Amino acid sequence: SAGNARKTSGSYYTPDSLVQQLLDTTLEPVVADRMAAQPEQQAQAILNITVVDPACGSGHFLLGAARRLAGHLARVRAGGTPGAAEYRHALRDVVTHCIHGVDRNPMAIELARMALWLEAYTSDRALGFLDHHLVCGDALLGLIDLKAVGAGIPDEAFKALTGDDKDVAKIVTKLNREARRSLESEAKRGQLSLALGTETLAQKFAALDALADDGLESVAAKRAQYAALRAEAEQDRLALAADLFVGAFLVPKQLAPGQQALTEQQAAQRFPTTASVRMALEGTLGLTHPVATATRQVCVEARVFHWPLAFPQVFAKGGFDVVLGNPPWDMLQADPQEYFSTRAPHITAAVNQSERDTLISRLQTEAPSLFADWKLFEAGLHRAQAFIHAATRFEVSAAGRLNLAALFTESALHIRSDQGLAGLVVPSSIATDSFNQKLFRRIADGQIVSLFDFENRRRLFRDVHAGQKFTLLTLGVAERSLFGFFLHDPSQVRDRRKIFELTRQDLSLINPNSGTCPVFRAEEDARITSGIYSRVPVLQRERKAGGFDSDWGVTPSLMFMMNEGNETIRTVPASGDVPLYEGKMVAQYDHRAGTYAGRGDARGYRVLPSLSIEQYRDSECLVKPYYWVDEDEVRERVVDGWDHEWFLGFKDVTSATNERTVLASIIPFAGAGHTLPILFASAGPRAHACLLANLNSLVLDYVARQKIGGLHLSFMYFRQLPILPPAAYSPKDEEFVASRVLELTYSARDLAGWAVDLGHSGNPFVWDPDRRSILRAELDAWYAGAYGLSRDELRYVLSPEDTMGSDYPSETFRGLKQNEEREFGEYRTRRLVLEAWDRLFA
Repeated sequence: SAGNARKTSGSYYTPDSLVQQLLDTTLEPVVADRMAAQPEQQAQAILNITVVDPACGSGHFLLGAARRLAGHLARVRAGGTPGAAEYRHALRDVVTHCIHGVDRNPMAIELARMALWLEAYTSDRALGFLDHHLVCGDALLGLIDLKAVGAGIPDEAFKALTGDDKDVAKIVTKLNREARRSLESEAKRGQLSLALGTETLAQKFAALDALADDGLESVAAKRAQYAALRAEAEQDRLALAADLFVGAFLVPKQLAPGQQALTEQQAAQRFPTTASVRMALEGTLGLTHPVATATRQVCVEARVFHWPLAFPQVFAKGGFDVVLGNPPWDMLQADPQEYFSTRAPHITAAVNQSERDTLISRLQTEAPSLFADWKLFEAGLHRAQAFIHAATRFEVSAAGRLNLAALFTESALHIRSDQGLAGLVVPSSIATDSFNQKLFRRIADGQIVSLFDFENRRRLFRDVHAGQKFTLLTLGVAERSLFGFFLHDPSQVRDRRKIFELTRQDLSLINPNSGTCPVFRAEEDARITSGIYSRVPVLQRERKAGGFDSDWGVTPSLMFMMNEGNETIRTVPASGDVPLYEGKMVAQYDHRAGTYAGRGDARGYRVLPSLSIEQYRDSECLVKPYYWVDEDEVRERVVDGWDHEWFLGFKDVTSATNERTVLASIIPFAGAGHTLPILFASAGPRAHACLLANLNSLVLDYVARQKIGGLHLSFMYFRQLPILPPAAYSPKDEEFVASRVLELTYSARDLAGWAVDLGHSGNPFVWDPDRRSILRAELDAWYAGAYGLSRDELRYVLSPEDTMGSDYPSETFRGLKQNEEREFGEYRTRRLVLEAWDRLFA
């Protein structure tokens, strides 16, 4: 496939328009800052800027950065507009001094080096020496903070993985634990002194950078000097200790060929532990020691890469000034389709994973060598995963399945300097996926400079699906951050209507539990929503110690999981059974929105037919369920103290593009499937009526539509909706809301218990669509006022073009508007709600 070809060659391609946009937000501010700080030495200030791409591929980002820096340098040197020769010389100097790259693919490094050479070629000088700046290694597999070795190796390094011997793992774990406890004890008593400095190495690399390489002889001398430095660095105590630390995760925990058992003494000779790390640091473990030679070999094969040892002169100054790149968007897992694409294409072409597994299993007899290579590769990947899960450098990105883009994003935070910037092209899930919430919390705490999110509809990435969303993320030090969503071209970043600003406080207010990024179509959406959250609390706020705080004392519940094999759910009712409601059976203020009557034994309808107007007006007409459950089973699932004959539920299956997104209703005492979550609040019936009206309000729906990315209103989203607390309602307010909710909900006799709890003992209300529209409009207007919106803000919520013009890049209730214009010849809801507003607040 095209993707596998790019991985094999290292020739990943990022559209130049995206590269240039990231350079605008990431490189240019650093250049401006450095030149302003050294007005008398601006040329040297530019040459002192360090840029790195930690997954550089063929060097596209590095070339872009080099050209930008060269332009600035040439203009400074020329004192104005430079000539072509001046620009080429500036480009050569920038490439040899400023540009750094890392990639685990040797071919990628060769391609990047060649690209930079060709770009910076000048006829009067030799090709610059780049070996010390473009390095082959795994940017994720190694140490960034070398002080980690002083804490000893974590026991997770010795967990038995694929192909390991459990008894061997137990012995080595025991040895490591004892050595680490001894190390910790001495550290606490102040008796531990480990040399962790790399100052001398940094000075030597800085001197190497300063060497001239204009001619062939000087380039050769520089290459020889670098080779000598690398050899010296590899013999350094700290370098060996770092390899032993990481190698402890990578070395297979197996018996030697022909060995029947393992003694502790033998284990200490073969397997790196905290004891061998300590000996390396103290200089008592030589490079010829068996554990050192074996571990070094494993590290070389895995391309272990320790950042401060590869670029000591950079880390002596605190890290890179600019980190750029488009890291892989894959998961860190064994992918047989990719692995066998060139080795055994028939396995890659298998129709599904089951067939693929069968074909791989057959390799044991058909191609045992290939099968052994696959199992070795798989085992090595599992060992790398173990290191990443345990490493402190991946504190917030190593949750669950490992996402490479997330790992590179957190690494960028560590390898950039305190005042540096990092700019990455990453999947949108970095900001919006709950699996990445720890990572986003970290960067949202004052480190997001800008986050511009794109849809690939215009095929910026030609080989990526049009529905794929990705983000240009710039990280630095920032109290206020720029955001943009639903972008299709980098030029839209300059459309200030689509770009908006949020503070770190705004971010924590809007999604306090998940820590994920809010998604807005336009600046006005961000302003109105942020204002709402500043005035209204979320339904449930997560406590650090676990559990949730809520003004409503609300308990969400999935009463019955409707999976196959659930014996409590029946299709034929028995004595004492009650209906089981599904989400598709309800709508706003309507527990009779869908019925299985007349559907026979068929199942699986996405949309059920609703009652006719005549049936709705018949208060004796009830919907027919497909499933039934025992009444006692229902009573066992309600919260303690619940003594009402009704429940408040909301529809789980929904979408931000539907006519309405949040659909809540009162249902009679019955079972409820998992598509109809139930809310049990500690407040009384009239307060429940207010909660129901709040959930069904247009303003709340407007907020929800900017949060839901898929087809489900999950508890994660629901808990973070801004809901007016019970204390927001005066007795007069409660009467206003509850009386209208009663009339909207009590249309059939099976909700008589609900009506009685609200103080109504009469007959159900007649179903009158026009009357219901007016009642709902009055509630929508009242809640808009209660949320603190102005009339113009309410007009915007109803239809953005009313206040911002027809070309404003946002939409709110397009489906509702289009449906009403077809049915009524006007956007009736807008008219009724604004008329109600004028009656209530004029």
